[in-house]
Amino acid sequence: MKSLWTKWMALLFVLSLLVSCGGGGGGGGGGGTGDTMTITIGTNAPITYNGNASDPILTAKVITTKTYINLASGYSLAASSWAKTLNITINGTTSGTYPFTSATDPTGILYSDVPNTYQGTNGTITIAIGAVGSPITGTFNATLLCGTGCTGTTITMSGSFSVTRSQ
Repeated sequence: MKSLWTKWMALLFVLSLLVSCGGGGGGGGGGGTGDTMTITIGTNAPITYNGNASDPILTAKVITTKTYINLASGYSLAASSWAKTLNITINGTTSGTYPFTSATDPTGILYSDVPNTYQGTNGTITIAIGAVGSPITGTFNATLLCGTGCTGTTITMSGSFSVTRSQ
């Protein structure tokens, strides 16, 4: 069941990248030169990703009732996949603090570091949502449980982001 859920989440992420990167001109694809995301896992040193049009890709969008912030890094042409992905989903479209308390909560975090996939089990995401063409900024902290590849392993993750909103 969990692996089916993980596959659906990965498919959803890929589709969201295709939708958000499809716009030409006018900043429709996200990945602006000022886009950044910093992630700290456990007690490791923070890693900062500076978005560009190819690798890493950072996207931010608001669709209907949800806000999505996505990172994709380390694309492998041979594997046709990304080495690292981080999907932040917020069940809301306004600035504020959004807690989540389980992997099935509509607000949450999904992190993949091939071959391992982690699902957020609790945490908080705080965001400030700008208009299309301006950044969505925020911070997050979470406990994530590995569901695929390293079953049962728990990690803590925190970070910040400033990503241009594409829609």
